[in-house]
Amino acid sequence: MKNKTTVLAQEEKVAIDCAVRHISELFHQCTEHREADFGEVCSQCQYMPECNCDFLNTLEPLLRHTTEDFILAAKKELNDKTGR
Repeated sequence: MKNKTTVLAQEEKVAIDCAVRHISELFHQCTEHREADFGEVCSQCQYMPECNCDFLNTLEPLLRHTTEDFILAAKKELNDKTGR
């Protein structure tokens, strides 16, 4: 079997680090029975000054190579005045 070396661009390395950090944090939050907070991990990330918590653009090098759809969903908060 031929030894194959893959050279990753810096943006791909950052995207992989970002994805792994987010997945790891989501598992950690789940074990503590906390509501998922996808942005919590960004506050302590070494790349935050460059990406400014724009995880969709940061993950783009990975997302362009997947056949999976990535759809954002957010929990709708009730309006204090209308109750809706």
